[in-house]
Amino acid sequence: MEIKEREVVQTTVSVIHEVKDFEKWKVKFDSDEDRRKAGGLTLTGLGTVEDNPAEIFVVFATDDIEAAKAYMNDPELKDLMSQAGVVSAPEINFWKRF
Repeated sequence: MEIKEREVVQTTVSVIHEVKDFEKWKVKFDSDEDRRKAGGLTLTGLGTVEDNPAEIFVVFATDDIEAAKAYMNDPELKDLMSQAGVVSAPEINFWKRF
C-alpha cells in the first residue's frame, strides 16, 4: 500500500485598513503576535500606501485557513483594532497560491 503525503496548500491573507496614527497602531499590532501565531498566521509583509500613509496593508501566510479565519473573526481582534486607532472597516482577502 502506498502512503501519500498530505499536500499543504499555503494561503496568503491580505488586510487593508486606515488608521489614525501608524506608530500607535504598530504598538498594538506587535502586542498581538502570539495570538496571530496561534491563528496560524506568519507575517510576510507590512506597509503603507504610497500616497496615503494612514492606509495600512498587512500580508500573512498560513497553512491553516480555518485557524486564520477564526482569528480574523475573533471579537477580541475587533476590540484591539479599535484600541489601535483603526478608522475604516478592514478589507480582508484570502488568496490561494497555485
